[in-house]
Amino acid sequence: MLLIKSLHLHSPEAFAIHLTSPVATGKFGEWLRKYPRVSVSTSPLEGAYGWNVKPHALLQLLDRGFARVMWIDSDIITTGDITPLFGGTGASTLVVTEDPPVGIAADRGERTRDWQLEVGRNLGFTVNSGLIVCSPSHRPLLTSWKRLLERDDYVVAQGKAWDERPLHMLGDQDVLTALLGSREFSHIELEILRASEDIVQDFRPASYAISSRFRNAIRGLPLLIHAQGSKPWHYVATPSMIREPWRYLDALHCELSPYVSVARAVAGTDRPRLPWVERRSVLGRVLWCVGLFNPSLVALPLAIPHLLLRKLKELLKAVWMNRRAHELSP
Repeated sequence: MLLIKSLHLHSPEAFAIHLTSPVATGKFGEWLRKYPRVSVSTSPLEGAYGWNVKPHALLQLLDRGFARVMWIDSDIITTGDITPLFGGTGASTLVVTEDPPVGIAADRGERTRDWQLEVGRNLGFTVNSGLIVCSPSHRPLLTSWKRLLERDDYVVAQGKAWDERPLHMLGDQDVLTALLGSREFSHIELEILRASEDIVQDFRPASYAISSRFRNAIRGLPLLIHAQGSKPWHYVATPSMIREPWRYLDALHCELSPYVSVARAVAGTDRPRLPWVERRSVLGRVLWCVGLFNPSLVALPLAIPHLLLRKLKELLKAVWMNRRAHELSP
């Protein structure tokens, strides 16, 4: 709902929107009829499952003759007209976004090699598949992506917990990263929307870079906000700080996320149906005031400790690995 409303608000004539959803019926179906530029299909995409639907959807629309197709995750919201982000790119350019540079997001060809593909270029980051703009020239890439997502070993991996999956099979975007890093597809020109600069990938508090928070506090939020990690709508009520401290912190992060700030403004007459856009917790209200009511600053008291802890963890890991290598050296 919020993605469609934000696109209609900021880019009313720029896109024809095609929604594939088995639940686009009943009251939701009635709500969608207010937006004539939205076409709806409730039929599943053949071969697609779970999150692994993107090449299937893109190929289906290319088969219908569209010259330019954009996939955009339903947990993204726009803050303005997004056409300038890729309006200047040619049809041969693939537009993708950068995963936030935390944790295992970096890539130095590992995913490509693990898929037994020849490395053709070093991306240095993991592609985030939340937004993709492609054209018919990218059909071979999409076809290969679709084929790998349907492979038996990948399907089996998707049935496991996240921490039990191989790196190159964590999800669909790891497969896309592997293909774009391969020699076969290294010729494809990329337009990369950078994390925290062009799009807020709101995975963890430190995923929205602290330096970018200060810059964006002055110049405004990026045009795209992605509720990539925990979903704010999963927290209708705030968990107990005493009984569930980690869930409380997660809920607080969601409450203070720029996604919720934008959602509050976009919701309009639908706001009563979305109780999670309200400021619910006492600490959340306090931090909102301390952050000068700026959506880029209100979560700084969460982001700074999260970043320091992550850096400490990386340092301890490096020290342990160096010590281990010294012990094993002859």
